Amino acid sequence: MKPQSKEWYELLASVQRGYYYPWRSRVEPGNGEAAYTSLVTKHLAADLDVVDCGCGHGADALGWARRVRSVVAFDRVRPYVELAEQARLEQGVTNVRFVLADSAPRANSGTARLPVPDHSIDLFLSRRGPRHWVADTRRAGRPNAVLIQLNPVAGDLPTWAHELPHSLRIEMPEGGRVSDLLADLVTPLAEAGAKLVAWWSFDVPEWFGSPQDLYTFLIWGRTPARVPGYDAVRSELEELFSRHAGPEGLAIRHRRFLSKAALASRSA
Repeated sequence: MKPQSKEWYELLASVQRGYYYPWRSRVEPGNGEAAYTSLVTKHLAADLDVVDCGCGHGADALGWARRVRSVVAFDRVRPYVELAEQARLEQGVTNVRFVLADSAPRANSGTARLPVPDHSIDLFLSRRGPRHWVADTRRAGRPNAVLIQLNPVAGDLPTWAHELPHSLRIEMPEGGRVSDLLADLVTPLAEAGAKLVAWWSFDVPEWFGSPQDLYTFLIWGRTPARVPGYDAVRSELEELFSRHAGPEGLAIRHRRFLSKAALASRSA
């Protein structure tokens, strides 16, 4: 099953409630997740209408809601949207609308489509969500609307990756290379009448303090029936730690690509 495919997300939703990372680790300061949160926070304002693309179980959308006029948050995985709506009701948030939708290009038209009316959005956001929605921002956005998105970045595997138990091997890093992500932005931004304002790349260690924590990371998103129990691989992971871990544990690179773009004014 291909990671980040619709089937993969549906499998993940059947295993855990919501989209989150269940393992324990420590990511070094100066990482992309924190930078994304900081950048988005700086752009929130009471008179803005926001769309959250690939909202998962809605944590970001609900957290931002009280600082903006409205939020439309969508995801293509029904259990996530249902969890998000449940949380919205429990928290008494009234200016967020959760929508089950897929912004991917449609088979009959070949164009991406956001679940929002024409010229209704001031701020487009996506934390590790899809990227194809950018193509529809000309229609959906107001003049000078801002687009902020965070994407995982691929990199080389750890030097010790080949020593992992065969059933837990890391087949490929998540995400594209920075150069690929930049190239993928150029055409849809140009077609949307938007300009890339700034971009940043982040590469910091993510520390796993124990073999159990590493195991939880390695099995995330995998078919449960194909995952060995921890006891079956414990000795191999402990040996791996004894050979490669330092005082802070064992590190895997935590890489992110953050970009900010803006639509042109209507008269431009």
